[in-house]
Amino acid sequence: CKKADKDFPQFSLHTFRHTFATKCANKGMIPKVLMGIMGHSSISMTMDYYSHQEVESAIEELRKVEVAF
Repeated sequence: CKKADKDFPQFSLHTFRHTFATKCANKGMIPKVLMGIMGHSSISMTMDYYSHQEVESAIEELRKVEVAF
């Protein structure tokens, strides 16, 4: 990061794990499969701590409900 640009935001490899888990979960990956890929022993670790809801995913899900009505 330091070599790329002084203004480039600092991040850790751990940040990539959170981003990866979030993207996979929001694209519909089976949680048990994601748990295995992440190397977690419990589904709650994967879903509660590593995957985060994205606004776009919430909007998409609400649109599904809207269409149903």
